[in-house]
Amino acid sequence: MYPTVSYANKDDYLYSFKASMQDFVKENALPNVEGKAYEVKYYTKVEEVFETPMSRIGKFNDYHIWTKKHVRGYFNTKNANVWLLRVYELEEPLFLTRSCGMVFC
Repeated sequence: MYPTVSYANKDDYLYSFKASMQDFVKENALPNVEGKAYEVKYYTKVEEVFETPMSRIGKFNDYHIWTKKHVRGYFNTKNANVWLLRVYELEEPLFLTRSCGMVFC
């Protein structure tokens, strides 16, 4: 997973994350950079993608790092498309350049 940093430029970015996850987020908010390469510590695998009514989205609150309020802010429809990802930590971090999909920038 390539790290994103735009959210970390906001003074109050930690308030979007559960209190139990804020130390982890703070520690990983800004990646190490070498030239145009970013440190990558994790990778993900999509396990399942499905649609669910917004009234049922709360059942996933134990499975993400964000606050309920932050998650609700992303949805303005009756249904949500949910991606279940399994996150893996790499044995050794890698420095990789970003790509634009299948074509490198």
